[in-house]
Amino acid sequence: MEYFRNLGLDYKDLAINLKFDIALLKITLEHISLAFFDDIIDIGVKVVEFGNKSFNVPYEMFKNRQNDPIFKADAIYVNFNTKLKKAQNIPNEIKEIINKFENKLS
Repeated sequence: MEYFRNLGLDYKDLAINLKFDIALLKITLEHISLAFFDDIIDIGVKVVEFGNKSFNVPYEMFKNRQNDPIFKADAIYVNFNTKLKKAQNIPNEIKEIINKFENKLS
């Protein structure tokens, strides 16, 4: 939720108004190397691809400010309408906000 908060989106309000509420559809995890207590861990998160109702988010974890990841994950989320109990299209305004943010970082 911090990701959306950093974009200036009120995730709770979007979910209550049935516009944008995500559910995890699939996640793939890859352990690469170890981390230990007191290691500094940075986590990289980026939305890389949108479908009509879903989006893909890869994660990478880095230890002690190193360049090589120690852990990778790839998640697919779906925009879920809790009232209808089914996936729904991601609003274009949400896609635009995320794309603008991600393109600024690239």
